[in-house]
Amino acid sequence: MNDENRRLRYPEFQIDGRTGELATGTARIILPPQLTELLLAIAERPGELITREELYARLWKGLHAQYRVGLDTAIKNLRKALLLANARGVTIETMPRRGYRLIVESATEAAGKADMADMARVTAGRSR
Repeated sequence: MNDENRRLRYPEFQIDGRTGELATGTARIILPPQLTELLLAIAERPGELITREELYARLWKGLHAQYRVGLDTAIKNLRKALLLANARGVTIETMPRRGYRLIVESATEAAGKADMADMARVTAGRSR
């Protein structure tokens, strides 16, 4: 990917691959290079399965390391970063034994789910 294409924009967030900046409407954080590359790898193809092997080849080029633990840790740290950046409606879904995919809901979908969850809590409280 050349430098002009190192920035991805979605309604919920944007990532600048050159600087590692992850920005949402309410927050901005700087990701370390490996997490930046991981987010770019899955964000380039939202909703699609990105295999563990593809991620390994992109993040640990030419290294013969035990990548399972490293990849699991990187995904965990990326999920934390997305929470810190308040990237609502952005989820990294684990596809067991296969890989991961980025789910990006629209702000309307995310708000609707939050409203439904709130309604469910209120309804559950009344039935007690």
